[in-house]
Amino acid sequence: MDKLKDSFVKPRDTSGPRSSNRFDYQKDWAILKMMEMYEVEEDFLLVMDYYDDVVVYDSATDLENISFSQIKTSSKNWTLNSLTKRKPGAEGSCSY
Repeated sequence: MDKLKDSFVKPRDTSGPRSSNRFDYQKDWAILKMMEMYEVEEDFLLVMDYYDDVVVYDSATDLENISFSQIKTSSKNWTLNSLTKRKPGAEGSCSY
């Protein structure tokens, strides 16, 4: 019976704190974006983690524009080269 039980034991996941910090950053970014939008727009809708990390609709009722944002963290500075660099063998216009 112990062998069967041991076959279901997974190694401990250590990504929790790092992921939590990234989600906190994403949340904080969205709150700042919401405050920024609130200063210039009377009507907008901000949605988190549905299509993209943050989606901002210019109106909750009379939609004309939508902006999509992917919120990422990095220990390095973002540069144009690092954002547009494509991995060898990758296809398309985006790098992943």
